Amino acid sequence: MENLIKQIEELKTALDSALDKINYQQKIDELEKLTEISGHSDFWQNNENGSEHMQKQSRLDVEIKPWNNLKVALDELEELSKLDDDGLEKDIQTQIKKLQEDFIEADKLKEETHFGATVSEVRKLLTGIEDGARRTSEIVRGLRNFSRIDQNVFKKTN
Repeated sequence: MENLIKQIEELKTALDSALDKINYQQKIDELEKLTEISGHSDFWQNNENGSEHMQKQSRLDVEIKPWNNLKVALDELEELSKLDDDGLEKDIQTQIKKLQEDFIEADKLKEETHFGATVSEVRKLLTGIEDGARRTSEIVRGLRNFSRIDQNVFKKTN
C-alpha cells in the first residue's frame, strides 16, 4: 500500500506543478467572479456583452473542468489509500493508472489552450479591422458628400 501512496504523491506533485503552469487558481478566481457577475439581475441588459461574458465563462469552465476532476479524484484516492485496506489495493492501482492517463490527456489539452489565446487575439484583430473599415467607409462617404457640395445648386425642371 505504501507504493500506491508514493505513486499518488508523485501524481499530486505533477498535478500541482501543471496547475501552477496554467494559472489554475487565477482561472478559478476569474470563473467565480464571472459567475457572480452573471447572477446580477441587470446582467442581460446588454445582450451582446452578456453573450460574450457567458462565452468567456464557458471557455474557462471547459478549460478548468478536467483539472478539477483530476484533483478531486486524486484527493479521493489519497483518502482511500489512507484506510490501509488491502482489499482496495487493486482498485486503487487501477484508478491510479486511469488518473495517469487522464493527466496525460489533460496535459495535452493544456497545450491546446494556447489555441484559445490565439483565437482571442484573432478576434481582437478582426474587431480592429472592422473598426478600421467602418472609419474608412465614413471617410469615403464624407468625401463623396464634400465633392457634391457644388452640385447643391437647384436646377429647374419641368
